[in-house]
Amino acid sequence: MQDILPLINHGHIHFGENKVQEAIEKWTNIKN
Repeated sequence: MQDILPLINHGHIHFGENKVQEAIEKWTNIKN
């Protein structure tokens, strides 16, 4: 997650589908 966090902060939200699903799950956990 640490590796893609800078990308998310810069607006890069289009990764491979699996990465997106994984990131959404982790991102939801972080935000909560």
